[in-house]
Amino acid sequence: MPVQHVKNKPIIVGLTGGIATGKSTASKYLLSQGYKVIDSDAIVKELWSKEQPMLAEIESVFHTLNKRVIAESIFEDKMMRDKLNAIVHPYVLETIKQRLKALQDEKVIIIDMPLLFEVGYQQNVDYTAVVYAKPQTAKIRMMMRDGITDIDAEKRIAAQMSIDSKRHLADFVLDNTKDKHTLYKAIDRMMRSIINEEQFEF
Repeated sequence: MPVQHVKNKPIIVGLTGGIATGKSTASKYLLSQGYKVIDSDAIVKELWSKEQPMLAEIESVFHTLNKRVIAESIFEDKMMRDKLNAIVHPYVLETIKQRLKALQDEKVIIIDMPLLFEVGYQQNVDYTAVVYAKPQTAKIRMMMRDGITDIDAEKRIAAQMSIDSKRHLADFVLDNTKDKHTLYKAIDRMMRSIINEEQFEF
């Protein structure tokens, strides 16, 4: 549920979803509408290219920095996935903290975070939103997008918290079972609701 918002502080919206549910599409649309978006996946890519202490920790666990090899390992083995997350997440969260400080004059900030609920970050935002698509729909999209098999797609979906669990935890559910324009309208409705409610609370 929404937390009490403090006057003159940005409204923080945590945006999440599952693999191939359309979270990136939603994030890009919010950016196009002028909202500031902190993208945790983009942060991971940046850290991977320059954060030597993090890379050293990863290499000590996986004995490689080959992303494909590591991806295969974490989708097959939950323990290895947890180890990778334990290394990477502190660096990501610290970067998000720094970027939030730099955006304190913004009215609204979106934090795009696939593992929002898994890492408990919902406690740090005012509202949560999940981009929803049925698992079967997401699987087909993933197979077409990534050129992977049915079995591999199912493994990737199974490696995450179920999208239905995320849907029940979220303050807003953005249905992406149809076309992009339907998703965009749902995002517009959400943002109007959030901004109007916050203005009312002031």
